[in-house]
Amino acid sequence: MLPALWEQFGDDPFLFQHDCTPVTKARSIKTWMSEFGVEELDWPAQSPDLNPIEHLWDELERRLRARPSRPTSVPYLCVSRGTFSFFMTEAILLFSPHSSPLGKLKHQVKSRLHWILQCSCVSCTLVGLGAIFWNKHVHGKPHFSTWHALLGLVTVCVVVLQSVAALPLIYHKLAKGWSLAKLKRYHAAVGLVTYLLGSASLLLGVSSAWFTSSIGGNAWYITALCPALSALTIMNQVTNAYMAKKRLQS
Repeated sequence: MLPALWEQFGDDPFLFQHDCTPVTKARSIKTWMSEFGVEELDWPAQSPDLNPIEHLWDELERRLRARPSRPTSVPYLCVSRGTFSFFMTEAILLFSPHSSPLGKLKHQVKSRLHWILQCSCVSCTLVGLGAIFWNKHVHGKPHFSTWHALLGLVTVCVVVLQSVAALPLIYHKLAKGWSLAKLKRYHAAVGLVTYLLGSASLLLGVSSAWFTSSIGGNAWYITALCPALSALTIMNQVTNAYMAKKRLQS
């Protein structure tokens, strides 16, 4: 420090300015300043804002907060998205004896697991929507201003409606005049549409600016490939199950 000060001021007198933080007021610092003849500027206690640099830090903080928010934890985002995808994917695939480790269970047990997984999926969806809405509110950001946000909102509504509309599959008295087989076909078809909406929402999410700013290169392609492959797998699962039933009926 001193060589730079001597080069700047030479033999001219100067005052060294720093605030009253405990670090700068330590006994070793005071001793060093006294030994080298450095004259310090008197500084009032508890007045750090008198330092002009503090105003610069304040302006810098304001500008940083005004910038588009970025994910504070990429692993957290990946876990939250992965949990939603896992619950919804496994809720469908568990009815296949080849696509799920739970495929060999009895049909009644798989139906109950299907409901548990779907309820977990709905819970994750609502919690995620609430967290995003609150985060936008706290930071003063506009709500539902992107295609990803709008499609995500539609997906949340469809997921909730799909779960409520499936209640007649458990309580058959709620759907008088409808056969159980027809209800299952409609439930599977609407469930496929719901899953595709969720996959599209995830793809738009990983393509957004705040996500690509933190994840790029091969990691981004792998992240984007996961929901795409899952959607193709579910489409194949539902289509094959429907076509097999049609062949048996014919």
